Amino acid sequence: MENNIGFLYEHNRGHSIENDIVINDGSFKRCGCMYEIFEASIYDIDLAINKV
Repeated sequence: MENNIGFLYEHNRGHSIENDIVINDGSFKRCGCMYEIFEASIYDIDLAINKV
């Protein structure tokens, strides 16, 4: 890291018109911007923060 600055790039579940997300049990959930509920974006933000 130069200058002690890190960078993390993340997608949210609504990153595309339609997006199939793999669930832990191996099934899929269809997500995407056409299904996105803005208030649910906190879960994507929380996941990205915990990933770091």
